Order: sequence, then C-alpha cells, then structure tokens
Amino acid sequence: MESRGMDEVLKSGEKLVPLDIVLDYPVNWEFWKVLRDLIQNFYDSIGYKNFKQEFEYHSMLEADGRITLVMKTRNHPFSYEWLTYLGGSTKTGKDDFIGNYGEGFKVCMLCLMRMECQVTMESQDWKLSPCVYSREIDGKQLDMLGYQVSKRYDDGNTILTVCGIDSCYKNEIQEGMLNFFYPENPLVGEKIVETDTYAIYGRSDVPVPCDDWNADIIGILFFRYLARGRLPFPLIILLKRYCDYSEEKRARNLLKNYQITEMLYWMAELMRAEDSYMLLIRLKYYWDELPKISKENRMDITTWYYVICQLVRNVSQDEELCTRFRKEYPNLIYLERISSDIVQNRKIKAAREWYWIQKRKEWIVNPVFRLLGVPSLLEMHRKDEENNVYKQPTQKQRRLWELLETAYRITVPNSVIQGEEPPGLLICEHYKGSPMAFAKRIYVPAFEGGRKRKYKIEKIVMEESGFYGNFYEIFLKYSEARFRAFGTDRSRGMASLLTCLGGWMMNQSEELKKICICWEEIAHED
Repeated sequence: MESRGMDEVLKSGEKLVPLDIVLDYPVNWEFWKVLRDLIQNFYDSIGYKNFKQEFEYHSMLEADGRITLVMKTRNHPFSYEWLTYLGGSTKTGKDDFIGNYGEGFKVCMLCLMRMECQVTMESQDWKLSPCVYSREIDGKQLDMLGYQVSKRYDDGNTILTVCGIDSCYKNEIQEGMLNFFYPENPLVGEKIVETDTYAIYGRSDVPVPCDDWNADIIGILFFRYLARGRLPFPLIILLKRYCDYSEEKRARNLLKNYQITEMLYWMAELMRAEDSYMLLIRLKYYWDELPKISKENRMDITTWYYVICQLVRNVSQDEELCTRFRKEYPNLIYLERISSDIVQNRKIKAAREWYWIQKRKEWIVNPVFRLLGVPSLLEMHRKDEENNVYKQPTQKQRRLWELLETAYRITVPNSVIQGEEPPGLLICEHYKGSPMAFAKRIYVPAFEGGRKRKYKIEKIVMEESGFYGNFYEIFLKYSEARFRAFGTDRSRGMASLLTCLGGWMMNQSEELKKICICWEEIAHED
C-alpha cells in the first residue's frame, strides 16, 4: 500500500474523505467477518423480507487465480456519511438493523487493504475507494485510512466490488448469505410461529456448512437477524430483540452455550402456551435433564433445564394442552431432585432402586412436569409398598391407635401439636425401613409461641407386636414418632422434646392412668 500526502491522493474531480484511522489500528478481522459485515450493510438497507429478491450476490474466478466479488441492489441508496464516522451511526438502537455503531464498513476497508484487495463502493451520485494518505502528528508521519470519493451518474444502483480476494476464501464467499435470516435462506424451513419478539421456523434438509462443528448441531439461533448460535434440535429460532444486548450488538461473535440458553429462557418467559407446547415437544430429549450442581459449581449455566421448566409452566396455564400432553405422553413419571433434605433423598434413592428392580418402562422426567399432571415415582413407590409390604389396621388396632392419639393430645402442649392432624397407621410384620419413610418436608413459619416444624408425619408404621406390652412404653414410641415432625432422631429438636416429655407425662399422670386402663381392656378383648 503506497502512502501519499493528502494532495497527491486526489485526481481531478475527486475529494479525500479522511477517516483519521491509522493503518495499524488494533483490529484484525478474519475474512468471514469482513464479508459478513459487508453483506450486512445491504441487508440493513433492504430488510429481511425482500432481501432475496432485491440483493444480487455473485463472484467470479479471475485469470490470476483470485476472486472478484460483487454485491448489488437497486433503489436502496447508501449515504457515504454512514460509512464515514467511527463509533456512531444513524442505525444505532434500531431493532430492525443488525449493525449499530457504524464502524463495520471502515474496519472492513482497513482489513481488505491489508489483504491487498481493491474495493469500490458506489451509490447515488458518488463512488468511493479506500486509500492511504499520510498525516503528520506530533512530528511523525503516520499512514491513515481515507476514502477517495468521486462523482458518478446516479442510475439507481448500489454496487460493492471487491477484487483480488485470495481463492482460499471460496467457501466463505459461497456460504456468506447463510449467515443472515430471510425466509428464502436455504437453511430455513416452514414458518411455525412469529411474534414481534421472536419467530420459530423448521429446518430444511440442507446441512449446516461447518467443518469444525459438532454433527449434532442441526439448528440455528438468529439473534437480531444474524446467525449467532448453534442449536442441538432441528429448529430455526429468530430472536428479534433481547432485554440486554448492548455488548453483543458491537461484537456479534458466535454466542456461547450459556448465552444461548439464557436468551431462550428470556424468550420462553414471553411465549404463549400453544407456542410453548410446540417448542417443548421439539426439546423432548431434554425433559429428563437436571442441572449439575456441586460445591465447586453452584450453578449449571449450560443446562436446558431452566428453559424446559419455563415452557412447562407456560403450558400448564392451558388445561386443554395439559390434557393433550398426558394423552400423547402417557408413559412419563417424574422424580424429585436431590436436595439438602436427607430424609427426602433416602426416599428418592429407594424409589429409583425400586424403579430399576421392577424394570419399569416409564420415562423419568424432571419434577416440573408435575404441573402437567405427570405422576410421581415417589408416590408410585409409596403406594406399591402400602399395597404389598404393609397391611391396614384391624378395628381393634384402630381403637388402640385412637387411645394413643388421645393420650398424646392430653399430654403434649398445643405449642407443640400446633393443630397437626393425626397421622395414618400402617401395620407391618417386621419393619426394617426408615422411621422417616412417611415424613414429608414442609416449610412453614414457627407456631406462635412454639417450635418450628420441619416435617409432616403422614403415616406411622407399627409392627403387629407393637400393640402388646406396657402402655407407657408404647406411648413413648408413639410420641417419638410424632416428634419427628421437628427433626430426625439425632436432631436437637427431637432431643429437646424427649427431655420435656417426661415432665409433661407427670403433669397428666391421672389422665394417662385412665387411658392405660382402657388400653388394657381393649388389648385383652378376644
């Protein structure tokens, strides 16, 4: 690139438009990015609806082995002032434009000059080519980028010609148009839904041209009409705007996986129930995905779990869609996530083991599907145990059970009972399960003047022999089972209540004697 003074640059009838960009300006775009930005200027001018019909794009191989690329449109004039200012543009802040800061064309010209390409841009009554001029700054002569602008006849055409492109960029040139969203894009299939914020299309049979991409990447995310992300399901998603894309509008690099899931979660929050149903079905292979969380990584930013959850919440608002889902997918069950609740975690482990031992065919999905009426594996396991492991109490056992409950309500203060309903009773010949097997974690504020409950004791399991023996010993075991509402056997809450129980029994000793007599009478009935 020959450097000349400002006066030497100009021929007759030409003028120099200095850009005040030094040639060693610290930017070095690859050719694919330069090409994308050049096409983008035409795309923003024409609009995506008419882009295919009104944009001409072709290349030719010259005798010297290099490529000449021509881009052309008609009746969409450019103003070269758009192409002048670095860091500012009339396009800034408009959702219908891909570009924003107006710097792309200048940087493209700089990079193409470094690649030893010759560029001509013409529109309306002007024609320009990038040039190099020298300028003295602080006593130093610096090479600067400028435009050499001349007059031309306005024939209504806007044409960009790039000559001298290395033939190694042949594939990039052939695939250049695929980076932009327009209905006729060969990668785009049938339209499924479109709103002011997003549009969803099917995928055509044309493979995504990417040598280094995973073969499973079969969908594309277009963000503000530009291909920005890879999707592992066969859809084209156009996100027309996003709540926060200030940094992305300048860089426009390929989005990372966590950015894609974050954007689609935001989109899912805006989606209608019927659109959510369609997308949920397309994401079927992620229904069982759970976030991978550990002490080192407190959040999984790549999972599709959160997007699935939002889609399910949307669908759950429409009862007809819920019914349709259950009919179309009857063989689903959900299993709760492992959490800090040790009691619940034991149940989850037992239910999963039962599931594999029984060789059940249902597909375990994430717990949010309960909103659509999908049954619980925990409940299924629990009912199986109740039917096959436990027995229902006899009438005599029920009467004895009622005496235990009466004694409990007389003995234990209301600040501990807190209006809790009596638990159910199951009978087992030899019980080897967890004493918390039928305890359910709850989150409630502390009872006024009382203790904070942690669990709801739904059922208590007693062995058949447990109804025979000393009433007071049996009552202590019953009270201990009820106290597990405040914690497990090793918890402070349990230790505190057991310590207090002796005093409470002493205070109600006369009433307990009466109940003990009734107990003996019923226990010895034939």
